[in-house]
Amino acid sequence: MDLDHNGAAAILARFRSFGVSVATLSDVRRFRLVDDAEDADTIRAVVADCVAWTPTLAVIDPQGELLPLSARPATRPTTTLASTAR
Repeated sequence: MDLDHNGAAAILARFRSFGVSVATLSDVRRFRLVDDAEDADTIRAVVADCVAWTPTLAVIDPQGELLPLSARPATRPTTTLASTAR
């Protein structure tokens, strides 16, 4: 999930530089890029999709963009943990 809007081209180029094949990045069963999650409802929908899809790895870039959408202040580590656990 690209919450800081690096853009698909930059993210795909980064994965390619790590050796990930175009075939893998083109296969929605193996790779999905979400770059339009602007609100908590959309993020919850993406998480629900991931629960059904069961990816090996899910990345949120950056986590700091996610916390304000949880409607909780990120002032203490326990608050941060509670927000990401939801």
